[in-house]
Amino acid sequence: MTAKFHILRANERLINALTKSHYIDFREAIREYITSIILSDKQKAATQHFLEENFHIPQKYALEIFLSSIEGVISLWIAGGAKEEPEEITDMILRTYNHDYWKK
Repeated sequence: MTAKFHILRANERLINALTKSHYIDFREAIREYITSIILSDKQKAATQHFLEENFHIPQKYALEIFLSSIEGVISLWIAGGAKEEPEEITDMILRTYNHDYWKK
C-alpha cells in the first residue's frame, strides 16, 4: 500500500487535476483500483477473513464500508496536497482496521 501511495504522491499535481475533471470519476477509479488489489487471487481469502473478523455484517456491506473509508482517506490526502508521508497514510488506514492483522 505504501508503495502505491508513493506513486500517487509523486504525481500529486496530476492526480489532483484529474480529481477535478468532469470526464474522470477519480473516486470510482480509486475504488476499482483498491478492489483489484484486495480481491486479487493472492489477497481474496485474507480480505474475506479480515472483513469477517472486523465487521459483523454481511460481507458486501462490510466491503463497501472498507472501500469507502479508504477511498475517502486517499481523496482527502490528495485534495490536501499529499502533505503527509505515504507511510503515515498507510498507517492511518491500517490502524483503523486492526493494524496487527494486516502485519501478518
